[in-house]
Amino acid sequence: MKYQTLGVIMHDTCNAECKICSLSCGPRSQNRLNINRIKDFILSCKNTSIVQVSFTGGEPFLRYDELKELIKFTVSQGFYCNVVTNAFWAYDEKQANSIISELKELGLNSINFSFDNFHIEYIGKQAVFNAIKACKDYDLPVVVAMCKLKNDRLGNLIDELDNDYPSLNILINSCLPAGRAKQSIERDRFVLSPLANNLQCPYGGIITIHPTGKIYPCCGHEVFATCLEIGDYEHLLYPDAIKKIKNNSILYILRNYGLEPFIRWFPELASRGDNNFASPCEICSNLFENDFRFMLPKVKEFIREKYQDISL
Repeated sequence: MKYQTLGVIMHDTCNAECKICSLSCGPRSQNRLNINRIKDFILSCKNTSIVQVSFTGGEPFLRYDELKELIKFTVSQGFYCNVVTNAFWAYDEKQANSIISELKELGLNSINFSFDNFHIEYIGKQAVFNAIKACKDYDLPVVVAMCKLKNDRLGNLIDELDNDYPSLNILINSCLPAGRAKQSIERDRFVLSPLANNLQCPYGGIITIHPTGKIYPCCGHEVFATCLEIGDYEHLLYPDAIKKIKNNSILYILRNYGLEPFIRWFPELASRGDNNFASPCEICSNLFENDFRFMLPKVKEFIREKYQDISL
């Protein structure tokens, strides 16, 4: 598996406090990354497999001047640059045009808007419509990301978008039982399935810096509640981080063989009494929520059987 994207969660502060937020972001959350250290980390990704940097939050536009600086820097280093936002800043068409034109001039390559029944409670619909229109006018690629629970009705929202923007890229994801969502939503409201044939990591090509500074080997939000962090961005740059990932026997098996070996070895831990899951990430969270050093004998035996010449 090749890492191609660096995800930077600039902070966990947000002007919204959505019930389905899998990162527990909100106005009172205060974890944040240092802009100069982010630049150092991005610079260390040059001449590696990383080709894209994505800035998310929380709401990254709450630090708009710093966000602009990071976009400009990222593009100047030759990386594709993406931003994820709830578009609160596009409260009228003039403001939306002003910001999108500025971002386009800085070199931003694409933008994702979080837009669903939960974000509407805080942001409303018009801001997202204004932002999408401005992106179309300035030829900035757009993805609209929607999050849903079981029996959520998104059809009316999709129809409204489709009426004005029939070729719009809309991505619908099931809500993840992580963060605030796990605490505030009953389990039977999540979209769950056995996942018997899909046990690979869906986000394994993305290395992520969490607002606390911890570095994780994927961007699935369940991972942030596990012990799978590989270090802190204050002490590691990308080359050392990727070396630690590649030298980690647990992560080696996850990258190359998926979750199946761990489920076979530790079935009760993997399922926690429930054989239906919102995503493979939930199984991963169950397995690695706590200290998992007790797994290492099994892991080493498995790798030795596969590769007799590997010394662990």
